[in-house]
Amino acid sequence: MPATPVAVLRAAYRDGIRYQSARGVVATKYVHVCENRLNALQSLDQSGELTLRVEAAISWQDDIFPVRRRWELLAGERHYYRSARLDASAVKFHFDGTVEPRSSYLMTPWDGANSAWRGKLNLTPEHLADMIWDMDRQGIRVIAHCTGDAASDTFLDAVEAARRRPGGLGVRHQCAHSTILHGSNLKRFRDLNVTAEFSPVAWYPSKFVSGARSGYGPERLSRAYNIKGVLEAGGVAVVGTDWPVSPLDPWIALETMVTRANPWDEAEGRFGEPISLTQAIDVMTKNGAWSMGIEHEAGTLEIGKSADIIVLDRNLFEVEPQGNIHSTRVDLTFVQGQLVHDRLNGASNAVWHGEAPKLW
Repeated sequence: MPATPVAVLRAAYRDGIRYQSARGVVATKYVHVCENRLNALQSLDQSGELTLRVEAAISWQDDIFPVRRRWELLAGERHYYRSARLDASAVKFHFDGTVEPRSSYLMTPWDGANSAWRGKLNLTPEHLADMIWDMDRQGIRVIAHCTGDAASDTFLDAVEAARRRPGGLGVRHQCAHSTILHGSNLKRFRDLNVTAEFSPVAWYPSKFVSGARSGYGPERLSRAYNIKGVLEAGGVAVVGTDWPVSPLDPWIALETMVTRANPWDEAEGRFGEPISLTQAIDVMTKNGAWSMGIEHEAGTLEIGKSADIIVLDRNLFEVEPQGNIHSTRVDLTFVQGQLVHDRLNGASNAVWHGEAPKLW
């Protein structure tokens, strides 16, 4: 396919930014970007319309779309896009497959006729280990799609190997989706400073999810999306939307982390154990900033940090989580002290004119 023109991407991103600001998002990661996508984001940034922080991850492979100049971008051109709101120092790739075609890479074979089939890897372990070390020494975050327990295990092995090689910077790499984790790996996220990313917008019980995930089998499903296990082991867990597979709305994710139930009360089975509302808010705020390396300036409301504040239409601690958190409306969103969304007055995404107040 021909590359999508920058003007088309710019218009789409403008809408996407407004959508996210209206839902209280102040910082986000956008994975699988190419040169045109970066140019569109930079154009919005330079015109003052990028009213949230963006960490952009360049595609390592061509399985999503070709990034014809990826090596130039990774070698140094990524710095051309750097600003207070935009950072392109990350890469994203698909390490294994998914549950539906049974291509998630598992520690034990899939059930079925071919008893030896464990799924597939798109990179050899050697390729992965060298790539992580090379990215780490350049300060580039690696975000790896891992749905199977063997995929995340192999990814953590590669990060551990990179930590032992000279020249690394100890970048906080990220295990994307973390759909099925083996219990022995839970504490390794803490030990290796690797972010465990989960997709709660995609895990709430529904006919689609129940049917698709059933392919993992009962034992694996019992440890699916184990965000609680990562937190209890002292690791950092964050939320990914998995958009466009799932909606961008973060409030569905917040509710399903707390209830592990269908927000619309449809009778479906549940996956895994819930976490507390306080834990879930930390996952969405403090942990998100940590995973972007900006915890010194964002993620919590403290003196001297950026004035990133949202005002809600309800107190989340005074409502029944089931069926209520996902319908939360954001009245005001501020980023670096700048009002970027005002629901009551119908205003959204005012143009940014440079530096804004911190919390003093």
